[in-house]
Amino acid sequence: MVEKLKRGAESMKQSALNLMKSLLNLHRKFLELERLKAEAREGQKLSPLDFFNRLTQDPAFEWLRPLSKIITDLDILTEEDVITPQAQAQILSNIKTTLSITKIKQSFDVYQASDAEFKTLYADFTKAMAAFEN
Repeated sequence: MVEKLKRGAESMKQSALNLMKSLLNLHRKFLELERLKAEAREGQKLSPLDFFNRLTQDPAFEWLRPLSKIITDLDILTEEDVITPQAQAQILSNIKTTLSITKIKQSFDVYQASDAEFKTLYADFTKAMAAFEN
């Protein structure tokens, strides 16, 4: 019985790590596409530092911050020895709430339709979410 619980806890932790990895990959691509959109809008190339400063300080980019916070929350969760059902439910709820933010949802929809790599990364993320939920 103890061994079964231990395997279940390890499986949950591995699912959380897989979810974090898939979300990191998706987030990286999402920010790349948002950087390209900002560069096109402004007519100039943004250095990595310029873009980082905008992401963290510019009110026009504030809508992206909740997605970054989810990654931080997942990182903290995966450091725990045991992921409780309550912690699992909370992070899943936070992810679903964040992805339903209108501007994030609209951007995700556009990128899924227009960028093959984003579409693949989103599919990987969706699979990782389903594995973490079950």
